[in-house]
Amino acid sequence: MKINWNSKYTTIAVYSFIVACASITFYLVASEIKAFQLKISQITSTLMPFIIGFVMAYLFNFILKFYEERLFEFPSLKKSKRKVKRGIGLLLTYLTVALFIYLFLIFVFPQLVSSIVGLANDIPTYISNITSLV
Repeated sequence: MKINWNSKYTTIAVYSFIVACASITFYLVASEIKAFQLKISQITSTLMPFIIGFVMAYLFNFILKFYEERLFEFPSLKKSKRKVKRGIGLLLTYLTVALFIYLFLIFVFPQLVSSIVGLANDIPTYISNITSLV
């Protein structure tokens, strides 16, 4: 006996099978969500140093390109080799980033700490005001 394969019904059957498999997979993942979250947490904590490194390299590259393209346009520095330009640009990039971090720690960080301390000291007042309104 010859089986008559109808492509329309075969397509519907394949789609139904895929939906059933996806539903079962979703149920298994949802029922074991804690283990799934633990694995995702382990993977992200392992990859975090690499992600931070890539982000820093991406951001530092703009400063390095600026130094290579703009600063080394002077006639006395134009004759330098590419490796020398790259090394000096990299050193200047690190110095620039260190300067920005230093300036942040000197000017912004103390203001941030004082604002947080002031907010923490005022929380009881805010809570009493809210409770009096309610």
